[in-house]
Amino acid sequence: THHVRALASALCARGLDARPFAHRPPPADRPRDPYSDALHYATERADLVASLRTLAANGHRTAEVLIADRWHFSTEVVGYATHQDALHALASAERQALPAPALVLVLDAPDATLRARIEARGAAVTDVDRAARPWYRDRNVLRSWGAETVDTSGPVEEVETRILARALAALGVRGWDGCGMEVA
Repeated sequence: THHVRALASALCARGLDARPFAHRPPPADRPRDPYSDALHYATERADLVASLRTLAANGHRTAEVLIADRWHFSTEVVGYATHQDALHALASAERQALPAPALVLVLDAPDATLRARIEARGAAVTDVDRAARPWYRDRNVLRSWGAETVDTSGPVEEVETRILARALAALGVRGWDGCGMEVA
């Protein structure tokens, strides 16, 4: 969520109309299992797309760039990690219903760094977390998504700069050298 907000802010600072979107956590009064969580996140995405379409249909301007903290790819990975065909079916349905992203970045770090970050939020690393990591790192999976990986283990400012450079390149913004310098 930090990088989603930072990227939206950096794009806005460069004159692009960008909107961050972060999924709310699943409700505490609902079951916490991979399928229930996936349904919650799918509903969040469906509601987002429906609200954007409604705004546009009513003549309201929507952001040029939407930056989401996850898309249907997370459902696909959890399906691989938990061997649940229902999650693959849900991911397939979402792939057909949702807009295709212009850029897919998988933010990753060494396992010890990821564990420390999860624990710093007061959560525990789950079996699903551990089982999903190899799938997020699988070159064939990443290639099927057209995804790029960004190592987030370095200083946050450097990570933000790399993410911004990739986003600007995907958007076709010229005059950017990827190191924070404007090119004449």
